[in-house]
Amino acid sequence: MAEERDEFARTIHDDIIQDIFASRNYLSLKNPDIGYARDILSDLEGKLRNIMKFYQSSLFEKANIDLTLSAAFSNISSLYKDKDIKITKIIEADLLEDPENIRLISTISKELINNIYKHSEASYVNYKLYPKDDSLVMEIESDGVGPRDFASIKSSKRVIFLVKLLLEANSGTINYELNKDILTTEVVLEIRENEDNITRRS
Repeated sequence: MAEERDEFARTIHDDIIQDIFASRNYLSLKNPDIGYARDILSDLEGKLRNIMKFYQSSLFEKANIDLTLSAAFSNISSLYKDKDIKITKIIEADLLEDPENIRLISTISKELINNIYKHSEASYVNYKLYPKDDSLVMEIESDGVGPRDFASIKSSKRVIFLVKLLLEANSGTINYELNKDILTTEVVLEIRENEDNITRRS
């Protein structure tokens, strides 16, 4: 929780306070640059909406998994306007109709994808979600990952802590593999069928 709060505080400082400070300075000039200050504040409004969506994990919890992930990935990309990463996703069968499972998969996926945006120079991300035996497998492949990026992705305290807690609570595992500049992340969660839905083990 402390890491989560520190990360949010850095987001507030880097993405909000700096823009407000810049706007105030432009408006405090002897000849205020009102137009430029207006542009900064307009961009800030859009940025705040994207940050709100990113942290509002329940926004799409009543939607199906495909729509939920599409919205989550779109929200993440909007936070990194300087990066152009093509995301493709494959979701097999009618998975995860239960809201708790949708929230679980969405949270894990969002944290891992955001980690790639933050710590690599990827040009693409291939995301795949499919059942295997009694498990649900998530595979994420991306390029543009160097040794230092790989170390940062694996050691990101906020992401690793949160994902580790979720995996421990759901009999899950996570494995990373780096081949040249291609990073492959595999998450495996145990699942079982319950009243026509795929639900996580308790």
